[in-house]
Amino acid sequence: MSQTAQDAKLKKAIKDAFRESLEENKVFFQEMITEALEDVGLLRAMEIGRKTKLVPREKVMAILKGKK
Repeated sequence: MSQTAQDAKLKKAIKDAFRESLEENKVFFQEMITEALEDVGLLRAMEIGRKTKLVPREKVMAILKGKK
């Protein structure tokens, strides 16, 4: 068997194993992707927050309690 044929066979085996792993561990991968997206969102919010002016704690708490 030529090296190219062996490479193609190995590539297919890896793809099949990865696909099977995704199917068997669907919830795990969904949670992993969700966590990663939340981390990116938090990082982005922190970067934006560093560029804005500070707001008094009392004002934040009033907004969270539904008061204006």
